[in-house]
Amino acid sequence: MVAGNIPYYKISDNPHVFMSILDNVLTEKAFDYAKNGYAFLFEWWTTFGRDEGYLNLKKRLEKYNNIDITILACTEADKCNFEKMGYKSIYCSPNAFVDEYLFYPIKTTKKYNAIYNAQIIPYKRIELAKDIKNLGIITFINHNQTNDIEYRDYVLNLIGKDKILNNKRIESFGVRNLLNQAKCGLILSKEEGGNYATMEYLLCNIPVVTTENIGGRNEFLDNSNSIMVRDNPVDIADAVHNININSYKNIRENTINKMLIHRFNFYNHLENSFGELIWKYFKFTNKLINWI
Repeated sequence: MVAGNIPYYKISDNPHVFMSILDNVLTEKAFDYAKNGYAFLFEWWTTFGRDEGYLNLKKRLEKYNNIDITILACTEADKCNFEKMGYKSIYCSPNAFVDEYLFYPIKTTKKYNAIYNAQIIPYKRIELAKDIKNLGIITFINHNQTNDIEYRDYVLNLIGKDKILNNKRIESFGVRNLLNQAKCGLILSKEEGGNYATMEYLLCNIPVVTTENIGGRNEFLDNSNSIMVRDNPVDIADAVHNININSYKNIRENTINKMLIHRFNFYNHLENSFGELIWKYFKFTNKLINWI
């Protein structure tokens, strides 16, 4: 099946239980496709204008009276906030469903001081990596997309096109292989959702250099697996230069343990809501989302 633009992953037929994402456009596409059932929506991507946007979305979703909605929140604070808006919510980050069997450590040469796995779009703030020596960037440039062309050209001129490690979209195993060639992974956004790349770094057993931020990734980051710095190029480059990767122990194992807490929150909710028969249908897939 060719990937489409509707985020929908069916957990079971009877009852009809499915996963999608909370988004001002894509949620309605998923609901139009599903028509009825129980929807579990990941809190997804950026936090920009989130509260106002989600309240407006709630009004638009009222027409789908055959769909019962529960939001999987990145943080406990977000869960409380969604409940105040009138949504049902459980504390369960989308980061918990990155597949640890797709992303894992492999023995290879460390070619890069840091790798940033990110789209070249403004809120990813790739320009903050400009002073890092031996930098690699995994991205996907859609030359047919006109949005953010000016920013894209600015970033490519600033950091150099030679820093881009892939000239087309690559599969998870390709991302994994590249990440393992880095001493650390970068996350430089100020506001974002859970951020899947954070988990891909940690599952590959490499530490993270992150800027101060809000949105969800800090649920999985602490002093044992990351360095948090101010959002300026000098501090970021210094953190990458001075990082001692040998001082970080059991990053992957500790990350999986944190992920399991979130997964069990979700699994327990499924079983309590639909009974043990739900496991007859449930199959794990990376990020619990398909695009159809």
